[in-house]
Amino acid sequence: MFDKSGEIKYNFASMKSHSITEQRPHTILKTARITTLDEVFKDRQYLPTFIKLDIEGAEYQCLEGGKNIIAKNKPKLAICAYHKPDDYITLPQKILEINPEYKLYMRHFIANNLDSIIFAI
Repeated sequence: MFDKSGEIKYNFASMKSHSITEQRPHTILKTARITTLDEVFKDRQYLPTFIKLDIEGAEYQCLEGGKNIIAKNKPKLAICAYHKPDDYITLPQKILEINPEYKLYMRHFIANNLDSIIFAI
């Protein structure tokens, strides 16, 4: 999920390694369709009550693409905050910008902070 619907190109290096970037030697460039949370749930009768995001650095864009559903429905959130150096700052700011009623908590699951998650309730 991203902040807009469309297509992205990504490098398919192996079953364990993919990246959204320009083609590099020894990789296969593939195309994937992407959409937003708001688009997925726009005509649904049942809306999410819990959203977990661990999408390898695209968490901010996904929050932007789900701002309507998050603002109106206030689902509980669990957002990974360790893919980019500024995730600790930008993700909480984005969550509160979308819906200032959230209470935010952060938990580190490994001593080196590589599994840090922001919980919004």
